[in-house]
Amino acid sequence: MKTLKLAWLALMMLVASCTVAPETTELYVFERRGELPAVNRIASSSAAVNTAAQLLKTHNYDQSLAYYLYAAETFDPSAEIWLGIGSASSLSGRYRTAENAFRQYALLAGPDVIYFNNIGFMYLLEGEFAKARSALEKAHAFEPGNQTVENNLRILEAL
Repeated sequence: MKTLKLAWLALMMLVASCTVAPETTELYVFERRGELPAVNRIASSSAAVNTAAQLLKTHNYDQSLAYYLYAAETFDPSAEIWLGIGSASSLSGRYRTAENAFRQYALLAGPDVIYFNNIGFMYLLEGEFAKARSALEKAHAFEPGNQTVENNLRILEAL
């Protein structure tokens, strides 16, 4: 089972798509942007984010990322959009994109339990267990008893 987890983590680390300039909210898309699915044009940021969030919930990470990127490129990128880009990117193995997007979230919303939990989970997926522990412990310090943080700490302990 542990071999399967490590193989899955290795596979996820091979996937890369785009990155975000860490010191700005300007989005730079490199590498395989064309491999993401096309999106339907949507008139508002909230509609694009709602579509992306629904796709994320159904584990359609590439399509979700495409809609979050569309929202960021078409409208003013909000903390919610950066969080979505980070979540979809980390779950699809685009760890540098995820890390940069989570940092953009923290610049807009402040480093909070959401930031530390998400970046900690991303590090966990990436196999960076020491960084994951540090981030998840910071999330726990922000909000002791948060079930999501505690679950992620349990997953980390099991690896």
